[in-house]
Amino acid sequence: MKDTATLPTALLAAWLLVGCEAPDTVLAKHGCSSCHTPSTEGLGPSLRLISTHYSSREELVQFLEGKSAPRVSPEGFEAMKPMVEKTRALTPEERTRIAEAILRHRAG
Repeated sequence: MKDTATLPTALLAAWLLVGCEAPDTVLAKHGCSSCHTPSTEGLGPSLRLISTHYSSREELVQFLEGKSAPRVSPEGFEAMKPMVEKTRALTPEERTRIAEAILRHRAG
């Protein structure tokens, strides 16, 4: 996944024009980036690994709403619980943007 600094100017301009944030900006804004990186395992599983465990945006949104069990690293979910409480408090649109940003990290 390209970071926002290397996105084509036209694509970044289009996101901004329609009021959308670049995917990596969405993840940073909501604290996801503090534990999840694009492709390496760290405090949490990588965004690429997460994206392989969810076949649709809706499935990932269900997790962000606290309505489904974690599919990636369930043994480490205890540390993620406070963040799920935060994502539950977000608007449906914000959860959808987070899910879309994560799924953009699928290998190709």
